[in-house]
Amino acid sequence: MKIDILSDLHIDFWFSPSRPPKMDETERLFLPLATRDGGDPGDILVVAGDLGHYNKQSVQLLENLRKLFGYRAILCVLGNHDYYLLGQDRTIYQNDSFTRVAEMRRLLGEMEDIHCLDGNVVEIDGVKFGGCDGWYDGEYAMRHFGMERSRVLGLWKHSMNDARYIHGMDDWMEFAEAQKERIEKIAGEVDVMVTHVNPSIDRSVVPKRWRDDEITAFFTFDGEGIMERGSMRYWIFGHTHDVMAYEKHGVKCLCNPLGYPGEGATGVMRVVI
Repeated sequence: MKIDILSDLHIDFWFSPSRPPKMDETERLFLPLATRDGGDPGDILVVAGDLGHYNKQSVQLLENLRKLFGYRAILCVLGNHDYYLLGQDRTIYQNDSFTRVAEMRRLLGEMEDIHCLDGNVVEIDGVKFGGCDGWYDGEYAMRHFGMERSRVLGLWKHSMNDARYIHGMDDWMEFAEAQKERIEKIAGEVDVMVTHVNPSIDRSVVPKRWRDDEITAFFTFDGEGIMERGSMRYWIFGHTHDVMAYEKHGVKCLCNPLGYPGEGATGVMRVVI
C-alpha cells in the first residue's frame, strides 16, 4: 500500500474564500504534488489537518482529490484552523466552533471513502489507521523554559490567532488532555497514527529556527510515552509548516505541509506499507 501524506492545505488561501473548488482548479494545484518525479498517485491519501476555514469548501476539495487521483480512500483529522469561525460563520454556528466541527464531521461522514478520524480506527487491506485532532499542550514551554501554567495560558491568549477565532473552547489545556487520552486508547491498535500536532517536545526534533521560541508550546505535545507503548509504525502530523521526518522509539514521524502560498511541500511525501 502506497500512502501519500499532506497536511495544512489552507485551501481558502489558494482558491476564493468559501467557494467550493472546481475540479480543474484542484488539478492545477495538486497534480504536480501527486505526480512529482513522474510517478503515479498513491493508494491512500492522509491529510493531517488544517483543510481550511470553510466546511463545504474543504469537503468538496477532498472529494475532488479522491475522484481526480483515484485514491481508494482519504483519511484526515482536523486542525486548529478547522475550528476557526470567520466573518458570518460566527453567526451561522452561533459563536460555537464545536458546532462547525460537528457539521464538518457529518459532511465528511456522508462522503464515499473519506474518513475523518476522531479517536477511532479504520482498517484498509489489513493496515490500521487511527487518530484524532490532537492538540498542543504547552509542555514545551513548561519543560524547556520553566514557564508556569498561568504564564503559558497568557502567552497563548496574546500570541495565537486560536484565542481570537476558536469559540467555545473554555480551557485548551483540558481539551488537549482529552485528545491525548483518546489517542492513548487506540495507540495499541494502529499501524499509522494521525494527529494535527507534532507528538514530541524533544528540542532535537523541532526545526532549529523554532527551538528557542516559546511559541513552540503551541506546536507540539508530549506524546512520546504513547509512541513507546503503542503499536504504530508511522505517526503523521502537520501544523508546523515545515517538512519534517524523524524517528522516535521506532516510530517514523512525518510531516509534509502544503502551507500557505509560497511555502511548504513541493510534492506528496509517500510511505509504503
